[in-house]
Amino acid sequence: MGKNNIRIKKNKNQILKHIYGQGIALIVLIVIIFFWETKSPQKILMLYTLVLAGMIFYLFFYIHHLLLLLETYENSSLLYQDSLEVLENINIYIVDLNLYYLYMNKSDISFMEKYFGCTPKVGDNVSKYLPKLHYDLLKVKINNALSKGVQTSSDKLNYKGKDIYLYTFYSPVYNTKGQAYAVCCITMNVTESVNEKKKFKELIYQDPLTSAYNRRKIYDHYNKKIRKTNTKVWIIVFDLDNFKKSNDNYGHSVGDQILKDFTKVLHSELPSTSIISRIGGDEFCAIVEDTIYEDIVGILSSIKMGMHHEFFYGVSVSMGEVYADNTYENDLDHYLAIADRRMYNNKKSQKR
Repeated sequence: MGKNNIRIKKNKNQILKHIYGQGIALIVLIVIIFFWETKSPQKILMLYTLVLAGMIFYLFFYIHHLLLLLETYENSSLLYQDSLEVLENINIYIVDLNLYYLYMNKSDISFMEKYFGCTPKVGDNVSKYLPKLHYDLLKVKINNALSKGVQTSSDKLNYKGKDIYLYTFYSPVYNTKGQAYAVCCITMNVTESVNEKKKFKELIYQDPLTSAYNRRKIYDHYNKKIRKTNTKVWIIVFDLDNFKKSNDNYGHSVGDQILKDFTKVLHSELPSTSIISRIGGDEFCAIVEDTIYEDIVGILSSIKMGMHHEFFYGVSVSMGEVYADNTYENDLDHYLAIADRRMYNNKKSQKR
């Protein structure tokens, strides 16, 4: 691998074979001439003439063939290199064992100029352009590729307050003896794909009216996160009282706004790590981690007080909570049933 292009080994080896072959042939001819000169001096002139004519003819043929090989080698090398240059949003750079640049394509140069404010050059060490933290991380990944073979990594880069997501392949480059002498790094900007995936998740997990999570989200979160690790959590259910009456008296637009405002109350009072879902028309559920009972009581009291504002049109809330201390053995429905019973008991006691 040269500094300015990527060598095509097949053509290079052919050229070297021709050069070595011609050298050996010339040595054989010199030996033959020397032998004949010592054996028969009178025939030497004729022999010189024949050899000179043959050498001229063969030299012409050889030079022509060598030029064709060189042209093929140059065209193949340029074609291969140009094919790397036209790749958009795919950054390719090659570094040696000491992290000196051997090659980089135009996309990688543009990427470095945009996100790091520098223009890398072949022959320079990567540390000249990357901050120490990025350089140290790259060094670890390069060493892993050299010791374990092809490696991949997913990285996030913050640029002007926005997250840029990158996916990189690290592949060792070997010589003819099977020794690694460089690492080829191929980085793709997958930000658009990641953002599309996030939007898709939002669509399948988000309640379109309140922007809270939906029923699917809270079940998936419980099964994939809580239950697998047997995490102890609080599960709280909420049911809006007099909601149907307000909805009928003031219209669906007022009812929708009540649901939105109640969601805001939940987000403001519950811990930020809570999973808050709308699981029915006026029913909500929350999973709360790392909170003691005394704090839960205070949170529920604050939520109830938050419903006294006039923009709730007389709608209040009934709540029921349960401490899920064996989530590995029990599914979410088990705890929801317990919380529901407590919620309905609270609802009945408020009507007395």
